[in-house]
Amino acid sequence: MRTLASFIFTSLDGFYEGPNGEIDWPITDEEFNAVRAIACPQVQMAMDLALLTGQRQSDIVGLTWKQVRTVGVPRKDWRIEIDQGKTGKKLAIMISPAIEVVLKRARMFEPMFPHIHVIRNQFGVRYTPDGFRALWQRTMQAAEKAGLKRWHFHDIRAKSISDNLNLDAAYLLAGHIDIKMTRRVYDRNRRRVEPLR
Repeated sequence: MRTLASFIFTSLDGFYEGPNGEIDWPITDEEFNAVRAIACPQVQMAMDLALLTGQRQSDIVGLTWKQVRTVGVPRKDWRIEIDQGKTGKKLAIMISPAIEVVLKRARMFEPMFPHIHVIRNQFGVRYTPDGFRALWQRTMQAAEKAGLKRWHFHDIRAKSISDNLNLDAAYLLAGHIDIKMTRRVYDRNRRRVEPLR
């Protein structure tokens, strides 16, 4: 019990987390969709991009249209270029049809100008880190009132990694320096494995 108590603590948000701030259960599709349904459009788009790309909140909120490479590029080479803020890893995430739908929704989101950031506030500019955290906390408060479990935005990254059937692909998408981090902290689902015979 002592060992367990040393690895689990209650956050300021009032729910249990593991040693790295993660929740200890994988977010289900139903939980994700229930929270997404009550979120404002900016949070919905950020949630969708985080799930599809596996990137951190800061990289999603800071994403600019210059990083979305589609103009003058063949469709098969469309990509989002991310220099991860935390690790410095340079990623070229290919734009799938699902990501394309989210980007089209973001491009049409009002106000149209200034049109620098993909996720922007009511004034057309990017959210500050504190501003987006406050927006996420309001979303979680609404989720709690609706009887849903509370979780961190960062847990969407873990869902993206856990839901990826190929752990090596998940590791590359996450941009981790070491695959051990992907396995230890982010891979929360049971992996299906085949027996020897």
